[in-house]
Order: sequence, then structure tokens, then C-alpha cells
Amino acid sequence: MTSTTSTKKLKTSTGERLTWTEHEVKQLEKGVAVYGVGHWAEILKAYKFLPERTSVSLKDKWRNLSKKQRSQTKFKPFL
Repeated sequence: MTSTTSTKKLKTSTGERLTWTEHEVKQLEKGVAVYGVGHWAEILKAYKFLPERTSVSLKDKWRNLSKKQRSQTKFKPFL
């Protein structure tokens, strides 16, 4: 028996990744403000996202946004 690992990426029918729209990012931010981090299914139901978006894609996008924000606010040492 062989095992294969498959990863699902949000892609268009032509194989291109689906870029998050500015509207979707704002909806995600509003949803987190209302429902809190971790309530991805509720946010997905309450706000408008592309039909291909899942609660996991919301979680991943929030993680990436948070990581980006943290990296921009860290103090850099003086040399």
C-alpha cells in the first residue's frame, strides 16, 4: 500500500491561485473583530467571500496577516 499526500490549494480552473481581494480582507478583519479569532465557520457564513473560500482558508489568511503585522512592528536593533 502506498500513501500519497495531496494538498488542496485554491486555484482557478486555469490553475492560478486565487488572490484575496481587498474586500475579502476587510470582511475577514470585520469578522474577527465581531466573532473573534478561531470562529472561522461563523465568519465565513456571516460575511461575503468567494465561494471557493473555506474556514481553513480564512484561518490561514488571518495567520499570514498577523505574521505580516508582527514583522512590521518589531523593533530592529541599533547597529
